[in-house]
Amino acid sequence: YYWTLDEDGEAVNYEINASNIRGFFFNLENNHPLVFGNACASTTGLAKGHLKGLGPVCLNLGASAYIGTLAPITRSMAPRFASEFFRQLLHVGLPIGEALMATKESLQGNADPSWLFYCLYGSPDTCFVLE
Repeated sequence: YYWTLDEDGEAVNYEINASNIRGFFFNLENNHPLVFGNACASTTGLAKGHLKGLGPVCLNLGASAYIGTLAPITRSMAPRFASEFFRQLLHVGLPIGEALMATKESLQGNADPSWLFYCLYGSPDTCFVLE
């Protein structure tokens, strides 16, 4: 299950499974984006009959890379990690693997260890630029 907040700040839950995945991730094969799964355990296998991990599925659908987590993350770490990761990736200009490592290095020593759970699916040499 994955959730987002609606315009009123209320949680909206999504059950992403093999039958509805294309509805959430359309045009990946045309655009080859980075998919950032900033949710708890967003790379792990789901319940029986569901996807065996969102990272491989997104790559198979055409994403150029997928960043997700192996275990639960905290609500405070998720925005901190995302902000630093995209700063490293887009403003510093590091390849995705180096941006991920630099982000983790910047959060070392943090009392919240959930930064350890972020991982990359795809080539670590992939680069992204702001247009």
